[in-house]
Amino acid sequence: MDLHDSSTAPSPLTTIERSTGGQASPGGRALVSAAVVLAVLAAIYTLYLGETFLAPTFTAAVLALMIAPIPRALERIHIPAGIAAAVSVFGSVLAVIALLLLLTPTVQEWVDRAPEVLRSVENKLRQVKQSVEAVKEATEQVTEAATVDADPQVDKVVIAEGGLLTDVALTAPGIAVQMTYTTVLMFFLLLERKRLKRFAVGLPRRFPLRLRIARMLREIGKSVSTYLFTVACINIGLGMCTAAVLYLLGVPSAPLWGAGMAVLNFIPYLGPAVMLGVIGMVGLTTFDTIGHALLPVIAVFGLNVIESQFVLPFVVGKRAATSPLTIFLAVAFGGWMWGMLGSVLAVPTVIIAITALGYIRPRPVRVPRLEP
Repeated sequence: MDLHDSSTAPSPLTTIERSTGGQASPGGRALVSAAVVLAVLAAIYTLYLGETFLAPTFTAAVLALMIAPIPRALERIHIPAGIAAAVSVFGSVLAVIALLLLLTPTVQEWVDRAPEVLRSVENKLRQVKQSVEAVKEATEQVTEAATVDADPQVDKVVIAEGGLLTDVALTAPGIAVQMTYTTVLMFFLLLERKRLKRFAVGLPRRFPLRLRIARMLREIGKSVSTYLFTVACINIGLGMCTAAVLYLLGVPSAPLWGAGMAVLNFIPYLGPAVMLGVIGMVGLTTFDTIGHALLPVIAVFGLNVIESQFVLPFVVGKRAATSPLTIFLAVAFGGWMWGMLGSVLAVPTVIIAITALGYIRPRPVRVPRLEP
């Protein structure tokens, strides 16, 4: 008999577990906690530095989850997976492009009218601005005095900044490359989703772990995907209702503000607040009295309250019961790390993470003490 047979010799981990009754020692727990903290910090650092590659990659993954119910429904009616994925991805992209082309003239019109809008808002809020003007006038007087006392022989160098067209021309190629990469990756993720699932399930050697991963992926692939798709449909409905209400109230370019509300509502708290501010400025520009100008803001705020407090919980049920503090911190963290895109991806990330943690959370396993 081989005295060094690994099948009969107890491992050091088993010996420690037996000696501690299946519980880790305080020193072991401290080491595990330190390793977890270091791993989290390393992950944050990697996400921050790898924004150029990781941001569009993660965007493609979230969007693929969001539209996954479409190819799943097409495959049920015996449409090949490749055609179903292509129709889902490129159909969605064409719909977004058509919407952008439809709204671009209106956006350009409001961009051109921006100085006029600001002057109109300034005139309507002149009473509020008086105190600010007093501070501004005092600041200008101090600046003029400092300029007079300065040496007239010193030349001032003024650096001219590029305009909006210059910025767009410089950033457009990079944005186009990232959008193309995101679209193609979405297609392959939808096309290969079953194969990727089988690969992930087959990685562990132990059957219980395989079963847990399979259940986790099924939950993410169906429940979370359905949730994200439902939220997207609700946001589109909110945008349509916003456009209809603003049109009835006489607000110009109502479809543009409805589309903006549908997009920005993916950013909880901050997105609707920004849209309400924009609608308020448009109202001050359009109507004569402040009360009439605030009426569209109140109406859209009411729609947002109905959507967030009644429609969303009723449609998606318990999946919407996420801590507001968690959502707020996730939006702030995502905005700090990846800008506006990070804020948009914050809520889907939280939902996916909570679902995954429900399956991969380590559970204490007690090893029975063996009597000699």
